[in-house]
Amino acid sequence: MAAEYTLFDKLLGLLAPQKCLYCGYPTDENGKAVCESCKKLEKEPLEAFLDLKPALDAEQLDARILREFDANHNKQFKNVIGVLFPSSLTPIMIEIGGIPGEKPVHEISREERQAFGRLIKAFPFTITGMGEFKEAIITRGGVSVKEIQPSTMESKKVKNLYFTGEVLDLDAVTGGYNLQIAWSTAYAAAQAIE
Repeated sequence: MAAEYTLFDKLLGLLAPQKCLYCGYPTDENGKAVCESCKKLEKEPLEAFLDLKPALDAEQLDARILREFDANHNKQFKNVIGVLFPSSLTPIMIEIGGIPGEKPVHEISREERQAFGRLIKAFPFTITGMGEFKEAIITRGGVSVKEIQPSTMESKKVKNLYFTGEVLDLDAVTGGYNLQIAWSTAYAAAQAIE
């Protein structure tokens, strides 16, 4: 089981993992797998899978698909599945989904529908290389958390100098985590300023 760390752990400097030289991911249990993947990516493309509906388990997804099929009984498959995906993904799902786009949904078998559901839960794609720096969506690097007082964000080297947000060497996945780091570190610094 992968180790889990909270933002609090990271902010307090309780976690100081080494980082992958390729992707910057911490080399904990999860990171080792990613790092091995990064090393492998230098030599060959990687096959990966993405859950396109992570909020639904397989049974819930099947019920959702059935609801769409029932509501659009006589429509063609290609005209029904568009509500499940962004418009740019729909043609791809039709192409690799194993169900002809012109097929009426009332003719789709349970096996075909469930196979399509499995595809949604494990959408295959190939990673062929690292993106360029201009494609990055967060910054990396910055002032090491080892050089600050974690409870106040004050520099250990210069009194009354505080570091917060993306100026710190903290990485997080997208989805607001970097914003949370910025807000939390700013709050800690503001509380410490006299």
